[in-house]
Amino acid sequence: RRPPRVPPAAVPRAAMAAYAQVVRRVLAALDAVALEALADVGVRVDADGGGADPLPRPLRGRLVRWMTSLLRRVTAPAVLARELDDVAAQTNTLSREQWQMQARAALGIDLTADPDVRPMLTDFRDQGVALIRSMGREKIARVRDILDAGAGDRVEDIAARIREETQATPARAQLIARDQVLKLNNSVTQARHVAAGVTEYIWRTSRDERVRSRHKELEGTTQAYAEPPIVDRRTGRRAHPGGDYQCRCTAEPIIPRFD
Repeated sequence: RRPPRVPPAAVPRAAMAAYAQVVRRVLAALDAVALEALADVGVRVDADGGGADPLPRPLRGRLVRWMTSLLRRVTAPAVLARELDDVAAQTNTLSREQWQMQARAALGIDLTADPDVRPMLTDFRDQGVALIRSMGREKIARVRDILDAGAGDRVEDIAARIREETQATPARAQLIARDQVLKLNNSVTQARHVAAGVTEYIWRTSRDERVRSRHKELEGTTQAYAEPPIVDRRTGRRAHPGGDYQCRCTAEPIIPRFD
């Protein structure tokens, strides 16, 4: 008999929110330093106009140095790595619970054995630290470009441009968080499937307007873990659910019955 359908696994939304909060905290701290430094020149950076003098050249250099020093502090392993470890643990716990729920529904028993996914959690943390630091450096570079391009401009005009940069922070944080957490979730879930003897799965999308056309084509198809399907026909790139950038698809395990 064909194995029965199993309940869909929940998405780690709480872990994504926690990751996004970490990213926002780091980037928002850099934003605050830039705007506070401009405010110290004597301009209300929340005002639309004013008659301030041009930004002093020495302040531009000091501001970049302040932001660089702050980035080192707020991404120190003692803080950032611990927070990402918590996100990884939260994601892993949900993955284990959802897999056990699906196995129980298909087999009527509880599975207690669990593969060692600690290397995946460590990689997630290390990659997260490097990624967030890189995002911080990119933000500093954009602020530096704004300062260089605004040489001779009024301080409030420069502050307005930096405020425009800060408005993108929450959206970027959410995108990064969703991508990284979903990749981890699907990696540890796949490890659990394979360790339990699951060789095939059914590709499931989130079934909304944001699903990519190729992923819509894969919806409901049976795939093998030994051969990832093509997710991009132009490049021939292959990936399992969650492996593509910003992919919200999931693998519904085909669990063989004992009979």
